[in-house]
Amino acid sequence: MVFWNVIKCPIPPDALPGVESTISSALCRMGLHGPLQIFAYGDKSLLDKRDVFWKAGISYCVERAQLPDAGILSEPKDADLLDYGEMELEVILFAEQTFGRPADIMVIPKPDQDSEFHRVLKCMQSRDHDVLLVNTPVGDSGDQFLESLESAVACTRGLDGEAEPITKPECACDYS
Repeated sequence: MVFWNVIKCPIPPDALPGVESTISSALCRMGLHGPLQIFAYGDKSLLDKRDVFWKAGISYCVERAQLPDAGILSEPKDADLLDYGEMELEVILFAEQTFGRPADIMVIPKPDQDSEFHRVLKCMQSRDHDVLLVNTPVGDSGDQFLESLESAVACTRGLDGEAEPITKPECACDYS
């Protein structure tokens, strides 16, 4: 499962169609196999692109922090905003639904180490879930990370910064 903050690390429009295959290939190279779901979290400005994300195999929703302060949406024009998410909460919910098996969690870009999100990821790691962070180069808008399979693998680290985040050297798929 991939959780992508597209406010901090936008997906270049020309790279969007190949995102799913690049990330899937990178995860397989790292020994992580299985179905892939990508969730992108952004702001209201990208709601009109939701179909473009969907065609690329990416679910898009507005990050809760980007909603109006009141948190109550009463205007019909904001009906699309009812589909919002909080990455921290959704990581927890996803890991809870793995039925006792470790989850594979990839976060793009790497969150600040002092953030609540990093604390949530540390908790997931302590429960034997595999947590991978994509450390995009400074100023990179996703171009360098998505340039190739090799660059995607090179930008990916374990939660504690280890360069070899591979934790499952053999296929972990039930159907392999």
